[in-house]
Amino acid sequence: MHIAAARSGLTKFHYEFFDERQQPVGTLDFPTGLATAKGSVMASVAPAAVQDQVRFRLPEGLCELEFTGPSHEVRFTLLREGKAVATALASGRNRLEVTHATREFHLTKRSSWLRLRFDVLEGPHVIGSIFEPDLFSLVRRRFVVELPREVPNEARALLFFLMVNSVFR
Repeated sequence: MHIAAARSGLTKFHYEFFDERQQPVGTLDFPTGLATAKGSVMASVAPAAVQDQVRFRLPEGLCELEFTGPSHEVRFTLLREGKAVATALASGRNRLEVTHATREFHLTKRSSWLRLRFDVLEGPHVIGSIFEPDLFSLVRRRFVVELPREVPNEARALLFFLMVNSVFR
C-alpha cells in the first residue's frame, strides 16, 4: 500500500489504496452521516454515539475500527473477523501511536505550509513517512505511504487513518 487517493479534495470519507505498481489493494471508508462522521473523527460527538464504523478493505480481508475513551484520548482497535489485529492511541493531535503484534509505531507531524507530511518512527528511528506529493488540490488528494515492506498492511492502514483523522477532523 503506497498511494492513498481521495475521490475529491473536498472529502475525506473515502480513500483508495494502491501499491507501487498502481494496482488497487484496498479502501478506507469513513461514515458519511453528519453525526456519525463527527464521531468518527473525534469531534464533539462521543465515540459511544457512533452508529457506523470506519471500514478498511485490505488484501488480508475486511477490517473494522472500534473506538473507546474520551475525545482527548481515544483508543482504536482494528478488528478482522472479530479479532484485534492492531491498536492505536490518539492523545490530542501530537501523540499518535499504533501497535501491531510486537511492533510500536509513532507519527510525528513535519508539515509545511501547503503540504502535509508525517514521519513514522519505530522506537527512536524514522522508518518512513506519509505525505502529500502534490500541493493541495480540490480535484483529488493523494498521499504517499513510504514504509518498509515488512510493516503489515493493517499497521499501514491504521497509521494512515490516524494521520487523516488528526489533520482533517
